[in-house]
Amino acid sequence: MMKQLSSNMLEYLVLIPSAILCYLPMRRLLRYPLRLILIRAVPAFLLLSILAALTEIYFPFDANIILFPVLIGCFAFYAHSIKTVISKAVAIFVNVMALISISANFAACFDAARHPSLGINSASLDYTFFLLALSSILSIPIGFFFGKYGSILVERLHIAKVWLMTLPFSSSILMINLFMRPLKYETLYVNRVGTVVLIILSIVFLIWVAMNVVFYFTVSILLDAAKTEQERKILKIQEKQYYTQMKYISDSAKARHDFRQIIRTLKNMAEAGNTDAVNTYLADYIRELPTNETLMYTKHDALNAILNFYAAEAKNENIDVSFSIDINKQQTLSDVELCTMIGNLLENAVDAAKNADGKERFIELTITTHGGCWLYIVETNSFDGNIKMKSGEYHSTKGSGRGLGITSVKSTVEKYNGQVEFSHHEHEFYVNIAIPLNEE
Repeated sequence: MMKQLSSNMLEYLVLIPSAILCYLPMRRLLRYPLRLILIRAVPAFLLLSILAALTEIYFPFDANIILFPVLIGCFAFYAHSIKTVISKAVAIFVNVMALISISANFAACFDAARHPSLGINSASLDYTFFLLALSSILSIPIGFFFGKYGSILVERLHIAKVWLMTLPFSSSILMINLFMRPLKYETLYVNRVGTVVLIILSIVFLIWVAMNVVFYFTVSILLDAAKTEQERKILKIQEKQYYTQMKYISDSAKARHDFRQIIRTLKNMAEAGNTDAVNTYLADYIRELPTNETLMYTKHDALNAILNFYAAEAKNENIDVSFSIDINKQQTLSDVELCTMIGNLLENAVDAAKNADGKERFIELTITTHGGCWLYIVETNSFDGNIKMKSGEYHSTKGSGRGLGITSVKSTVEKYNGQVEFSHHEHEFYVNIAIPLNEE
């Protein structure tokens, strides 16, 4: 029995290169130190392997039925050991399992060539060793791609729906390979079935590789384009604030230049004893004095431009604005990410508050770094009370689907393992965000 137990346990060694491929894209998002993960993973793996091997001995189930709960346990451990949303973990895990299923069928073809009388449920050790060797060999080039480029994608792409969109493809690959598994190797010797199976497996593998490469480059191009567009939008806002400031400087210079003539005119009116004319002239002069529409909410230049831009937008809609900004030089979010997030919040707030007809229109925003450890963003605005929600999430009232602003904000917060909460009460909408700073 011990010999059979050991033989059955060897079948699960393929989970080791699989685990390496799953963890490589997440190498910067480990919840615990690598040594601690290994200390916990080894006994967990041994326990699962022993239980699965004993199940094979005492219960003549199909190999896939026994493997399924083992994979569930592995995924639970994997998801718990990394700091990321479940959509990324599921997408990468199923993708790797699809690759291993291709390797398993290649191993079955090899085993069939050596033991034609067997089947997948009675595979020899040749099947196990070939699968382990092939998986280990493939994990080298694919692991390099996953570790270098996959980790970049994991850190940049934070839209759950995009990750979940990969599941139909990887699940299809997985299902195709499960249905292609020969229960009896004799089937592969009928006509040219074996040759056709090898050709199909090779094509499926190449499709798997091609789709992973295409997904990476397509998403990277879209992310770069989105980042460029956000930077362009921020620069455009800063440009507008620059010209507003330059106009104020020019008008102030003209006012200073004309001030001597103003004094002379006032002096002549005063000497003539015409106080009413003096008062009228002063009132007109004060009314025409240039005013600085750019306020210094913060020393953060890019953020200050965003705040001034949306403050002006709110003023045009007769919306009262109150900004309280007290932030240190935070090192977690980039300037683009911070300005994009605040810009999305204020854009949504202005759109909502201007529709609060007949009610108080206001926007309140507080940004602070408490002790340099957390970035807190609290935003409150009035709205007309019209809310669209689905599955507990707020959706845009301007069209179908969830608002892109909310999605973008949530993605940025999740990227840095922060917390965001959207809520409302009667005619007030609330946003509370907390993001850890200087996280290692």
